[in-house]
Amino acid sequence: PPPVHHQQRLQYQIQRYGEKATGVLERTLDNTAKYSTACRQVADDEQLPFLNLFDDMQQQQQQPENDWGRFFTDGLHFSKAGHDFVGPAMVAAIERAYPQLRVTPDPKTGPYCNSASRCPGLDGGPPFHDEIDNDNVALAFASRKRKEPPVTAVDEDKKEEKTDDL
Repeated sequence: PPPVHHQQRLQYQIQRYGEKATGVLERTLDNTAKYSTACRQVADDEQLPFLNLFDDMQQQQQQPENDWGRFFTDGLHFSKAGHDFVGPAMVAAIERAYPQLRVTPDPKTGPYCNSASRCPGLDGGPPFHDEIDNDNVALAFASRKRKEPPVTAVDEDKKEEKTDDL
């Protein structure tokens, strides 16, 4: 789990509840530390990787301009900066623990999230939309093998796409 930023959490409580705010934190850094320790122990016992956001985020405080509170909107939920920190950390942790699941981005456009991106540890990935029978969706996912997409080239003279089915 990530840490809890007490000051932000209390500010959020006042903002949300006004005069009814109790000033008592419903989640604390101390309890989250215990939870993080327990998570690490389970991961160690099960020989699973563990991404220690609790410590990793707080270590950002070592540089004065890097208050780890910037990772949260309300002391608990991630801000854009929090997502920007967690995303690459999670990808790096997966790549370290499971290198066969490393996703290669689309070589032409760069995103990791489209049909031209690849993951050698998964046999072909999910089916293309035209391979899914709406009357039997499970069938398309029963076998992870799929045909490769056709190779598309652009004729520079005519500026039109030509498709070669492989």
